[in-house]
Amino acid sequence: MNSTTPPRYNPGRMKLEVSVPDRKEDVEAWLREPGQGETVKDSRVRSVHRWKGLFVKRFKYPGLLQKIRGRLSDRAAHEFRILEEMRRRGVEVPEPVAWARNGDSTYLFTREIPNATDLRSVPMTRPLLRSLAAFVRRIHDAGLRADDLHVGNVLVADGKLHLIDLHQSKIVGRLDDDERVRSLAFLILSFYTFVPETDVLRFIRAYGADPVRVARAFQEIREDYYSGRQARCWKNSTGFQVSGDLILRRPFTEEAARKALSSSPVRVVKDIPNRRLLLVDGGKFVKEGARQAWVNAYGLEVRGIPTPRLHAVLGDRVVGD
Repeated sequence: MNSTTPPRYNPGRMKLEVSVPDRKEDVEAWLREPGQGETVKDSRVRSVHRWKGLFVKRFKYPGLLQKIRGRLSDRAAHEFRILEEMRRRGVEVPEPVAWARNGDSTYLFTREIPNATDLRSVPMTRPLLRSLAAFVRRIHDAGLRADDLHVGNVLVADGKLHLIDLHQSKIVGRLDDDERVRSLAFLILSFYTFVPETDVLRFIRAYGADPVRVARAFQEIREDYYSGRQARCWKNSTGFQVSGDLILRRPFTEEAARKALSSSPVRVVKDIPNRRLLLVDGGKFVKEGARQAWVNAYGLEVRGIPTPRLHAVLGDRVVGD
C-alpha cells in the first residue's frame, strides 16, 4: 500500500475520538469509504475532502522517516487540540468534529463554515484590512503563534473572519514583539502585491505595530520565502519530479524531455564550446552549460518576473519554451 491509498476501515485497530457525537455515524461512514465527496486538495503529504457539511483532512506520511515522525508528532491530533483550545479562548476557527488514526494515516474532521470564502477571492478593501488587523491582533493576544498565517488561510463568512489550517500553529504563553512583527510581515507577504502600499501601512497601524520594524522583517521574510520556493526545483514536490538523472517541471513528461534532449537541432542559434543553444522540434530549445539557469529561471518566476519557462534539466542541459 502506498501513501496515496487510504487503509481500509478497521474499528478494532482504529483510534477514533469524536467531539460532536451527532456526527459520529457520518465520520465512521466516511472512514469506511475514504475519499467520498469533493476532493479539494490532494498532494503527496495531505489531502482535503468536502462531504456532507464536513471537511476531512488526511495527513499522509510517505517514507519510513515520515512515518516515524507521524507517530511522534501527529499533525491531525495536534490541530484537533489547537482548534478546541482556540474556540475555548473565543477565536473564530472551524469546529473540530473528530480525529482518527488508521494505519499510518491520520484524519481531522471539522464542521464546514457556511458561506465562507478565503480572502484571496475577495477585494482587500480598507474596511476589510482593518477587520483583518483586529482579527490578527486577537489571534496573537490569545497566545496563538500561527506559522502559516496568510490570506488563503483566513475565511470570511457573513462578515466574520475565521482562521483555518492550524496544523503548523502553536499555543504559547505570550507572543513577544518579534514574533508578532514576523507574523504580520509573513501575512503581508500574501497580499502586498494587490493592495496599495499606503493600505499596507494602514493595516500595520490598525494592528498597532511599528511600521519600520515590520518593514525590516518583511524584507527578510520575503527573501527567505523566495529562496525556499526556489529550492523546490531540485526536489520531488507538487511542481517538480526527480526521475533518475532528470528533473522535470510538471506536467512535462520524461518522454518529452528525453525526446527533446536527443533530437537533432532544427537550428543552431549559438555554437560556442559548452554553451550551445539549439532549437528542436515542438517549439522547444535545448541549452548546454545552463544548469544554473534552471534555478535562476524558477527564482525569477516565483518573484513575479516573466522569463521563458524551463521544463527539464539533465546534467548541464535544460529544455525550455
